[in-house]
Amino acid sequence: MFPILAARRVWRLARRLRRRGGRVRRHVAAALAVAVALAALALALGIAALARGCASPPPPQAAQPAAADSASQVTASTSATSADIDVGSARLHVTSSLGGIDESRLDPVVEALKGLSDKGINVSLDLRTLDGNVTMGFRTNTSYYTASSIKGLYVCALFQQLVDTGQVPLSDVEERAQAAVMWSDNASYGTLRSQYGTEFFASWLDAADIGLGAYGTRKEYVDQRYPQSTPEQLRGAWEAIWRYLSSGRGASATLRSFFEQRERSPIKDALGDEANDSVITLSKAGWFPLTEEQGVSPAANDAGVVVRPGDNGRSYVVAVMSDSSEDLEALEQLVKALDDYVCGDCGS
Repeated sequence: MFPILAARRVWRLARRLRRRGGRVRRHVAAALAVAVALAALALALGIAALARGCASPPPPQAAQPAAADSASQVTASTSATSADIDVGSARLHVTSSLGGIDESRLDPVVEALKGLSDKGINVSLDLRTLDGNVTMGFRTNTSYYTASSIKGLYVCALFQQLVDTGQVPLSDVEERAQAAVMWSDNASYGTLRSQYGTEFFASWLDAADIGLGAYGTRKEYVDQRYPQSTPEQLRGAWEAIWRYLSSGRGASATLRSFFEQRERSPIKDALGDEANDSVITLSKAGWFPLTEEQGVSPAANDAGVVVRPGDNGRSYVVAVMSDSSEDLEALEQLVKALDDYVCGDCGS
């Protein structure tokens, strides 16, 4: 405001001195011009400052605590607690994003693992609930002979990749797929592989992001009619199988019925078939006796999904693998202990 007041005073002075001569008037005019210029500059700066003030957002101090609270809530909901329990020379690893882990509830699992070890049986497992909140693993990357467990993966890939895409009619493969899954028929599985090959199977495994396990390439894995696999591989594959079986797409309902009605399964035998459909089990077991055949180990495996409809927290995918000589019953105590831990009070 000072330049404006100065301009007014100079103007009044100029009026009094108008008659005193041109020189004075010239000095006054010059002073007046300077004052007016300063006033204009001040006015421009004031307008610019006002514009900047209007365009600037309010200070963010009030919003910062809310943002921090939101971030901490997300972290809390996604973080997981874990427990590691020594079982012989290995560790049972359990995680939960639901809160603390009561290790005493894992005692039956540990006892089952020790019981198998006392019998000279090596065993591994990998489990994950369908909602992803609970995981359990024991030597998850140890390789075992899959035996007939691999048939479930191959047939699911066949249905998704060839049948549902219209490349192969369901009627051409349905009977053999049923025999391979429900009765673990080796001849039916063999003719499917001979007729349709393994390229689609490799593509399916790649799409499901299944690791290579003991093999250097995917081709090496699929070229084996009964390859070595890890529980981690089978659990991941069964997550992909369940996504298909629960989708209702294509021929998924047909294949789902095969898995539900399979003849041999420690998962099915340990958990039973409940008339009220409170639990549904789908899996494909594999077994092989101790022989002198080079490169083939004994096996007793089962991998699949245990579903409690509407309760993904108590539904889970699981793979249990062992070198027990075709003794599937040996796995039932472990399977029941795993289910009791995940399910909690389901049986009460």
